Amino acid sequence: MKEILQEHWLYCLYEDGERLILSVVCGTTEVYDIEVELTPEEKQQFVALGKPFIHSLALRINSHPTDYENKNRKR
Repeated sequence: MKEILQEHWLYCLYEDGERLILSVVCGTTEVYDIEVELTPEEKQQFVALGKPFIHSLALRINSHPTDYENKNRKR
């Protein structure tokens, strides 16, 4: 995996072959990461909008981590 974007203490975006994986820091008392693979639609938005799209998605995941736990690849 190759890191392609990072915002310290918020997210890292990795490229793994054709896959894009977003690792988002979540929690307050207990800090943990949620890793999600971008959907084809999210990949298209990233290509069109760039870093602002990833930043916005990371903030949504950080604010509502339970909405993304079913997409979590790291257990």
